[in-house]
Amino acid sequence: MRYLKILTIITLIGFFWLPVLITGDDVIYLSELLTVGLFLLLIIFNKNKNWIKKDFLIMTIPIILFTYRLFIASILKAPLNTKEYFLLAKQIEFFMIFITFYMLLVNIPNYHNKIIKIIKILFFSYALFILADGVFHIMGGIRARIPFKPGTSSSLSGIFSSFTAYIYLLEFMYEKKFFKSMLYVLIILISLGAMVLTISRTAIFGFLITSFIFFITYLIMKTKKKYIMKALILFIIFLLGANFYLGSTDKTYGGMNSLDIKTLINLVKKDKSFGYRKDYYIGQTMEDNYGKDNFKTFINFTFGNVDNSKPIWDNQYVMWINNFGAVGIFLYIIYFFYFFRKIFKNFNNKFNMMFYIFMIHLLISGITLESFTNIYVFLHIFSILQAIFIYLNSQEEVQTYES
Repeated sequence: MRYLKILTIITLIGFFWLPVLITGDDVIYLSELLTVGLFLLLIIFNKNKNWIKKDFLIMTIPIILFTYRLFIASILKAPLNTKEYFLLAKQIEFFMIFITFYMLLVNIPNYHNKIIKIIKILFFSYALFILADGVFHIMGGIRARIPFKPGTSSSLSGIFSSFTAYIYLLEFMYEKKFFKSMLYVLIILISLGAMVLTISRTAIFGFLITSFIFFITYLIMKTKKKYIMKALILFIIFLLGANFYLGSTDKTYGGMNSLDIKTLINLVKKDKSFGYRKDYYIGQTMEDNYGKDNFKTFINFTFGNVDNSKPIWDNQYVMWINNFGAVGIFLYIIYFFYFFRKIFKNFNNKFNMMFYIFMIHLLISGITLESFTNIYVFLHIFSILQAIFIYLNSQEEVQTYES
C-alpha cells in the first residue's frame, strides 16, 4: 500500500504541474502513464471484490454519446474532424482515471482525506504560480504558458484560480480559529488576484454568478446562517476591491471596467468575443441544423448533425446539441440530475458543497468553453473529484472529510 500512496501523490502532482514544467501541452502524457501504472497495481492488489457500483453507469454517458456519434457517422459515411476521435479517447481516459481513484479509495480506508488535502495544496500552488506569472507580465515580462498556451488571457487558468478561491472560501466559512481563518483569507485573496490577472472574462463572470448561486442555495438549504455571513462579507470586500482595480487599470478586459450590472450586461451585448460565438457557433449551427427541410431538421434535432463537425466549438451546449441532438441532451440531463440529487440529499457535507460549486461554475463556463469535454487538463483532476464524490456518497453512511 505504501507504493500505491507514493504513486498516487506523484500522479496528482503530475496532473497539476507536468504540463507547465515539462510538456507544456494539453495532454499530460507522463501522468497518464502513471495512472495506468496505478490502475494495474490496484488490479493486482485489489482486496475488495465488491467495489463495482451501479453508479459507474452514469460516468459512461459521455463515452456512450461520443461512440454513438462515431457509429452514426460511419453508417452515413460522414467525414468527421479527427478531433472527434481524440475526444472519444479522452472520455475513455477520464473514465479510467475515475475508476482508478475509486478503487484506490475503496482499498485504502479514509485515504480520501489525504487526497483532498493534497489536491487543495496543489490548487493553491497553481494559483500562486498564476499570480506570480501575472505580476511578472504586468512588469513587462513574457507570460508563461498558463497553463499550456501563451497569451494574456486564459479561461483555464481562471478556472484553476477561481476553484482555489472556492475551496478556501468553504474552509474559511467553517474555521473557528482566528489565525487559521486569516490564513484562508490570504489564500483566497491570492487566488482572486490570480483570477483577475488572467484577464479571463469567463472566469470572472463564472466566479460572480457561481458565488451568487451558491449563497442563495446555502440560504435556502441551511437553517444556520452564521457561516455564510463570513463568506458574504469577504465576497463584498472582493467586489469592492475588484471594482476599484478595474476602474483604475489600463489593462483590457474587453470593456469590463466595472462590476456593476449595467456594465456587465453591456459587455455581453457588445463584446466581439461573445458576438462571434453567438453568430458563428450558435447562429450558423442553428441555420445548418434546422433549416427549411423539415425532415432534415427533425433528424438533426433528434439525433445530431454528423455533417457539421468542428474541432473547437467554444460553447458546450451548442456542441452537445449539434453532435448528439435531443438524445444527447436527455442523457446529459440524467447525468447532471444524478449529481445534483446526491448533492442536495446531503448538502451539509462540505465536500458536496465544494463539488456543487465546481459543477455550477463548469455549467456557466460552458457558455464560452467546452467545459465538460474539451478542457483536458482540468478534467483529469475533475475525474478524480468525481471518484471522491461518488465514493463518499455511495457508502451506507455518507462519508465526509476532515479539514
